[in-house]
Amino acid sequence: MLRRAGILVLVFLVSEDLATATTIVIMRTTTGFVVGADSLARVEEINGTLHAAHICKVGSLGANQYVAVAGILEFLPSGLDTWRIIEKIAARDGLLSAKGAQIESELRGLLDATAPWSAEPVRVQVALFGFEAGRPVVLLSTYESKVDGAGKIVSGTSTQFLSDEVLLLGEIAAAADFAKSRGRINKDDPVAGVRELIQAQIQATPDRVGPPINILRIDAAGYTWAEEGHVCATRLP
Repeated sequence: MLRRAGILVLVFLVSEDLATATTIVIMRTTTGFVVGADSLARVEEINGTLHAAHICKVGSLGANQYVAVAGILEFLPSGLDTWRIIEKIAARDGLLSAKGAQIESELRGLLDATAPWSAEPVRVQVALFGFEAGRPVVLLSTYESKVDGAGKIVSGTSTQFLSDEVLLLGEIAAAADFAKSRGRINKDDPVAGVRELIQAQIQATPDRVGPPINILRIDAAGYTWAEEGHVCATRLP
């Protein structure tokens, strides 16, 4: 069973395309962040039956620490369960950088074990964000595993603290084109700006990215839901 942010596939992989199917936007504001994500999921049963569902793509990583995930979420044959790992790390104390290293330590071997099931690289993007010493911080890690031409597992990890005002994760081509066509991103109304970017991607790829759009406002005091949020009730009540 493979689960991706945006698409849940309950079948074994042979040559399944593992491209991310989700859109997440993290926008810095004067007081913190506005974060939005689509929630579309498509579940394919073993008998081939398809039905729509919704999943939460953002969650808590601890006191005023948050996480958003794009990519492979779950694959039963290899034991991969990305959110289970994140929830375990969230229960520990530590800075975002320390928790990011712990997530990598637990995730790396499972991604390597998943790679032989796929003809495409297995990729996960994990954005950790929150406040440290009263300042907003964003840490983005990208993990990838693939099988090379000699049949060997090749792993790669990229981790960096970001100062960008807007971070896009997952399926983002149409969202980026929308921002380029407008000449700017609407930062005067960050909630509207985040919504516009995700909506542009939904319109371009409705079979891969879809409503409801969930948008959080986050500051040093905590978070509030600006729009929707019901699908995230267990992760961010």
